[in-house]
Amino acid sequence: MMAIDLQSQMQRYLGLDERELAGIVSQLISSADRVIACEPGPASIELLANAAANGHQISKRFLLERRLIGNKANEAKLSEILADHPRPIFVKVDVDGGELGVLESARNHPTLNQISWVVETHSVELERACIDWFSNHRFHTEIVDAAWWRRLIPEQRPLLQNRWLIAQPSP
Repeated sequence: MMAIDLQSQMQRYLGLDERELAGIVSQLISSADRVIACEPGPASIELLANAAANGHQISKRFLLERRLIGNKANEAKLSEILADHPRPIFVKVDVDGGELGVLESARNHPTLNQISWVVETHSVELERACIDWFSNHRFHTEIVDAAWWRRLIPEQRPLLQNRWLIAQPSP
């Protein structure tokens, strides 16, 4: 069961929503000891209700953080949220403009080199800034392009770009 608006979520209805990431996210989640989802606002309630309606039990590996994440005064620092959790950790970031703030908020995490990341970017400038951040912190980064079918079934929101960065600690 899912509440879907077919005007703006046709990709989700067809099972294509972020399909480009399915394999890598599945791999990173399965190798992580902790999965932390940061979802402020009412969306978190809907996600939990949807999971329950589909018989999904939330495991102890999973933590839902409902505060805004970033490096501003009113935002929680990712380094604090990740503290005292078992490693390795997988972090997926989709914040539509605040990507670099989320990364900066993790900068002081003592075991930054045990975190794998997926970061969705919506502008060339933010993508470049995130790649630079990862490079400066010794991560290997790969770009995942949007699939060809997104031109046929576009999302109904104005985006300059929609790509993902996969960042993993360099060996």
